[in-house]
Amino acid sequence: MKVGIVTIHDMANVGNRLQNFALYRALEDLGHEPFVIPNEPYHYSREGTETVAPREAEPVAPGEEAVAPGEEAVESPARQGHRSVVLKAARRGTDLGAKVLKAVSDGELRTVPARATKERRRSPLTEFTLSRMRLESTHVRGPGDAAPLKDRYGSFIVGSDQVWNPAYRGGCPTDFLRFAHPHQRISYAASLGTAQLSDEYRAHYARMLEGFEHISVRESEGSRLISEITGREVPVVLDPTLLLSVEEWSRIADQAPALTSPTLGTYLLVSSGGSTRSGVRAVARAKKLKVADLISPFALSSRWYGIANFLRVIRDSEQVITDSFHATLFAIMFETPVRVLRRGPGQDARLETLLHTFGADADTAFGAASDLVDQPLVREPEAISQAARESSLSWLGGALEAAGAHS
Repeated sequence: MKVGIVTIHDMANVGNRLQNFALYRALEDLGHEPFVIPNEPYHYSREGTETVAPREAEPVAPGEEAVAPGEEAVESPARQGHRSVVLKAARRGTDLGAKVLKAVSDGELRTVPARATKERRRSPLTEFTLSRMRLESTHVRGPGDAAPLKDRYGSFIVGSDQVWNPAYRGGCPTDFLRFAHPHQRISYAASLGTAQLSDEYRAHYARMLEGFEHISVRESEGSRLISEITGREVPVVLDPTLLLSVEEWSRIADQAPALTSPTLGTYLLVSSGGSTRSGVRAVARAKKLKVADLISPFALSSRWYGIANFLRVIRDSEQVITDSFHATLFAIMFETPVRVLRRGPGQDARLETLLHTFGADADTAFGAASDLVDQPLVREPEAISQAARESSLSWLGGALEAAGAHS
């Protein structure tokens, strides 16, 4: 069956590209013909209510997972105004600050943090997407753009990633597959990225989910919220990246250059302040490791850009320090010692659900950047995740079979 995937379409976002590819591959393994539907959230009106206008589509910080503005994005240098970036870097008194200040004086500020770096990250992720996935030719940018698709596809899947995060996507109808026939609508591991919804959004989501045949989410908090809104039981399923075997991911990692020295891998989305950086340096000194920063928005080298490099660094590092869902996930799967940094209410829920999936102790996983970690969080994670993988694939296969029965 021809299946359309609707997810956040961000070519500068490592986590987004990982989950999109994984769902695509899982659908292929189930015998279907997937296509990715490029889309952007758009402004829309709701009858009888005030207009909810999601922000115009803007690129997520380089390598950053798609999350709600006001949580992760406010602290990400690539999303802040350039003046704020300069002041913060200068206050830290770092080499980075000196480089940025020089860029200001040379009139190159916009080029260094914004254009050049974004393109360095976007290019390999775009190539990865175009070489491994088929894209629908229709780019959904406004009401009615997706309407013709319902007669060309057997079903549509929205997810994973934070497609239902109101602060990021604004409850856009595309993300609820309102253009499709009700029996065609499936959500797989959709994430809200928040622990609460306003009354306005609760009412809006209730309308958007009317007639939605098959709903699953990625986090326990999301299950609770959607269950309260719809009055239905909403299963929690695995993030799509866990639907593929560690061997398949490792084959992709092998395509990147090998690490040339013992490495400390970092992937820090929110926790990039002075204390965190000091902790990273302390761990590197204590363990005599070279730091590979996978998400430095000011890096002028493309050494760590792209999916293969991300996976290689996470897999082959002596230790990883991160506050990222997908970096934590792959550190667990590759059995790399990892220290996870908390991000705050709503954002930690997905990490806690992930840890629960593997039976990992949150008190052991979370800590400070300066912590020395020598043991993986989970032993034999592939064996532990197998039952959850089979259950999630069974749910997805059943939803697709039900959708196909209407064809």
